[in-house]
Amino acid sequence: MNNRMPSLPEFYDTLLRRHENDIAVAFRDETLSYATIEERTARLASAFRSMGIKAGDCIAIMVENRPEYLITEIGAIRAGATVIPLNSKLDEDSIRSILDDADARTLVIGPSFFSTGRDLQRDASFDIDYVIGIEGETEFPIGFHSFDELLSKADTDVPAMNPSPEDVAAIYYTGGTTGEPKGVMHTHRGLILNTYSHIAELEICKQERALLTTPLGHSAGFIARAILTQGGTIVLEREFEPAQFLQTIAAERITWSFLVPTMVSELLDAPEFEEADTSSLQTLVYGASSIPSAVLKRGIETLGQVFIQLYGLTEVPNLVSVLSKSDHDPDREDVLLSTGYPVQLADVSIVDREDRWDGDIGEIVVTSPYAMKGYRKRDALVSEQPDRIHTGDLGRIGDDGRLYVLDRIQDVIISDGQLVFSSEVENVVQRHPDVQQVAIIGIPNDRDALDVVTRDRLNVEQIVKAVVVVETDVPLESIQEFCRDEGLDDHQIPRTMDTVGKLPETPYGKIDKKSLRKPYW
Repeated sequence: MNNRMPSLPEFYDTLLRRHENDIAVAFRDETLSYATIEERTARLASAFRSMGIKAGDCIAIMVENRPEYLITEIGAIRAGATVIPLNSKLDEDSIRSILDDADARTLVIGPSFFSTGRDLQRDASFDIDYVIGIEGETEFPIGFHSFDELLSKADTDVPAMNPSPEDVAAIYYTGGTTGEPKGVMHTHRGLILNTYSHIAELEICKQERALLTTPLGHSAGFIARAILTQGGTIVLEREFEPAQFLQTIAAERITWSFLVPTMVSELLDAPEFEEADTSSLQTLVYGASSIPSAVLKRGIETLGQVFIQLYGLTEVPNLVSVLSKSDHDPDREDVLLSTGYPVQLADVSIVDREDRWDGDIGEIVVTSPYAMKGYRKRDALVSEQPDRIHTGDLGRIGDDGRLYVLDRIQDVIISDGQLVFSSEVENVVQRHPDVQQVAIIGIPNDRDALDVVTRDRLNVEQIVKAVVVVETDVPLESIQEFCRDEGLDDHQIPRTMDTVGKLPETPYGKIDKKSLRKPYW
């Protein structure tokens, strides 16, 4: 009996052949079977090797949600390359920073990236060997290699690759919310274990019909691998649009989907929601940031117990803890405020190395067999215990063992000398009947007194500020009175408020508090 852990090329070879007669991907009017995916990824792997790409070379994938993204990722893995998935919503500066750090000399580019690709190709500071373009609605740039031509000319003999399970298979870059993006290295072993954790923890069943609208270069990419492993069908949309999302659920009889919390809110507020047929939907996973309990309760009341919450991070992809369907009880506010129990393959602890937090609160630290191998070119950032991942999140573990994520450390507010967790205030303000969305930030009480060298917000007295999206004019006094009635203490209640038409979001679908704070710090 062979007990050796497979690498991803072997893993994909097995699953693609096992489900060869089933539909793997549906996109617009196109459907691709597993057999078609197997053939196209084999051709692409052969093409990559004929271009001189060696084992371990980095291939950057700059492709929006479409079948070619999946074909490129699997084809690159089958060629023994290391993939660099890029979120299709990243700006050009972020892309440049990532490509420079990754030393990626082969780029596969979708139509929405053509302009960026031309700029990079002309930039003498970038040493790029190949730019492979996927033809679409926009004019195909001169100097790009054609993705379709590469496939048509390549053979289907997959190069014999047998990487070690401990080799780096993919490098995912963090969102850069606290600085420059960091390259998070994941091994073949880690990604395979992570895939099976997704299947078990997120209730991904055989023959699932999954609608994915968030970028494949981020959380959705890990989910896609799990869907394929179960022989399911991935229905792809370029991006999330509530009316289209609802229409696709009904037309494609979608059983499973993933959204970030801002999308859940938009979905429930969509004019088409009340009349939409969502009867096929059995699982709706959400994550990437906290969700107000008022929004969640409304979702449970209208869609039923279909919700699963995930909490994770790029270093421990998607799955540190999970709030199960059965825990989504609208009558149990305390449970809804948690992120559920740690998953089977993650161990969670709370640490307070600086004695700066109160009681049982501290930074969430995770160990997992699918945690990152390390940061590319940044060994100094890895702690003395590299298997312990410091999340940068503050939290506590309840008496029942559930994990409560209170705030990002960078978002904690010091008001009247006391800690204020923005998520707690947001959860209350969101319940105000006239508030659609809210972000709570801290702004300096005395900007002139800021330490221009460190600007450590945890050493600066701050004012709690609410940034809200409302349908009608709502005076600050109304928000303040509501917060008092809901039990917030004076130091937690917003003292100032801005009204905006839409809250800014990061490329990863989170509220961009960094940009909201920028004018004040």
